[in-house]
Amino acid sequence: MKVAAETYTFDSFECAIQKLAPVCPHCGCRIIGHGVEQDDIIYCCAHCAAEEGASALTDRAP
Repeated sequence: MKVAAETYTFDSFECAIQKLAPVCPHCGCRIIGHGVEQDDIIYCCAHCAAEEGASALTDRAP
């Protein structure tokens, strides 16, 4: 897997998630799905974003 000019090799999805998935700044969980975003901050869900005061969210779904 190549990300930002770095190449990684993993033996499981779990290892790849631990290394590459962003972390929700509110609850600390790894964001595996699409999450929601405001001002380049990615949250795992709308609830966590609202708890952090985000009010103009963008859905990260393609």
